[in-house]
Amino acid sequence: MRSPICRFLRTLGATALLGLPLVLRAQPAHASAEDAAWFAGEWGVAPVPVEGFEDIATTPPTTVRIEHTGDSRLVRHSPERDGRPAASVAFTVKTFGGNFPWWPETGGSGAVARRVSETSFDLASVGPMGKADWSRALRHTRVVTPPAEEPPRLPHGFVQILVNHVKPDRQADFELWLHEYRLMVERLIVEGKLSAAEQSAYAAWRILVPDNATLALNQEAGLPLEYLFIFDPMEPGASYDLADYLSRGLGAEAAARKLAEWRELLAKPQTVLSGVPL
Repeated sequence: MRSPICRFLRTLGATALLGLPLVLRAQPAHASAEDAAWFAGEWGVAPVPVEGFEDIATTPPTTVRIEHTGDSRLVRHSPERDGRPAASVAFTVKTFGGNFPWWPETGGSGAVARRVSETSFDLASVGPMGKADWSRALRHTRVVTPPAEEPPRLPHGFVQILVNHVKPDRQADFELWLHEYRLMVERLIVEGKLSAAEQSAYAAWRILVPDNATLALNQEAGLPLEYLFIFDPMEPGASYDLADYLSRGLGAEAAARKLAEWRELLAKPQTVLSGVPL
């Protein structure tokens, strides 16, 4: 009669032959927050290239977004494509043998990720026997957003003067238009819709009007009234486009009407002068 120990060893050996030695098999550990966070970002997804084969017709890559939700947890957001609805799946990331098993938090089949480079990784589904199918893996390549271009450098002390040639009989209408425009810009500032550079540009904006003698002479002769907009200094990175601010403050349709009113008040197009201190 065999002892219980012999029976246990015999059973353990049979289990090992079946590939299921659960007692002795090492279990994957939770990935660190740092390792899990590496997968966060936007990724272009396409089938892994097959060595020795060249794609004749390629499918445009899908872009997915992976969100790190803390510790070893990720959520992979995939868009709608080819009739399949958009989906978001939460995973717990493990680490095992240099790879990163992804265990879905809602059950179902998982996946295994292996880093290919600092900007790419492959993600393979796991089959019924618990083995990753690398032959059908998806290559994820990080989408890198190009850095924002720095605003062009301006010469030291650069000043710009805009000369507005107002119709002599529309002085009051022009000044009312300016008053309404400035109230709109100040509302945008209060609402936090202007950048720091744009706020500085507005603060540096000076308006010079014709003196009384010049005003009387021009009106009598039917000559345009020159209103000067002085920006001293010019602010790098600030928008100086009148239509841009009107659109942000009023919306596209109302801005177009307001801009048409502006043009109708001018005897001829605005003149732009610029320079630096001598």
